Amino acid sequence: LFMSMKRVLILLVFALFSVLIFAQNKFYLSVKDVYIHRGDSLSKVVLEKRTKNQLMLTPGGEYKISASSPSTCKRIKGRYFAIEIDGNLYLNCRKLRFNRFRFGTCYAPAMWVKDKIYFSALPIGSAAASITSATNYNMGDVGRAIASSSLLTERVYYFIDPITYKVEFVSRDVMSELLIDQPDLRAEYLSSHSELANVTGKYLKILAGVDQ
Repeated sequence: LFMSMKRVLILLVFALFSVLIFAQNKFYLSVKDVYIHRGDSLSKVVLEKRTKNQLMLTPGGEYKISASSPSTCKRIKGRYFAIEIDGNLYLNCRKLRFNRFRFGTCYAPAMWVKDKIYFSALPIGSAAASITSATNYNMGDVGRAIASSSLLTERVYYFIDPITYKVEFVSRDVMSELLIDQPDLRAEYLSSHSELANVTGKYLKILAGVDQ
């Protein structure tokens, strides 16, 4: 009985250790590192969801990531390409480009769908033109690519090509192709007539097997 209890205790300790390892925070220096899963451990960080007012004042990702160490904070802002926190991936908007346009600051939530990284971010460039007919681009270096100020709090999905590492917009056609083997879901998606993240994300999460 004693030996059985000892084995159970060892297994529990091992399981706990495995969970801790899995949940460990990581940082990635490049998109290539993310794709080959080559990350380094990161000390405790703070994940903060930005408010609508913050998004309006400083265009960029939905999340701010910080640390108690000033040097770590500096690397988070400008050096790291991505950070993984408790198994969830976030991409540094400063490191991302869609054609020639920038996404702003802070971090955008991302997920794996099959063999590609998808993330939700500001509609910029042709992605903005795809969801609005507005033509106001006089809003500064980041904002000039945004069709209207209302889009500062809107989100659409993009993916990073695993071969070219270029950022591509998840348009209606792209999403339709992803759902080609699931005709019922495809028909449901197409009936929505929307390319915004709250719609597209629903189907991407289904494909990824993520609980909604």
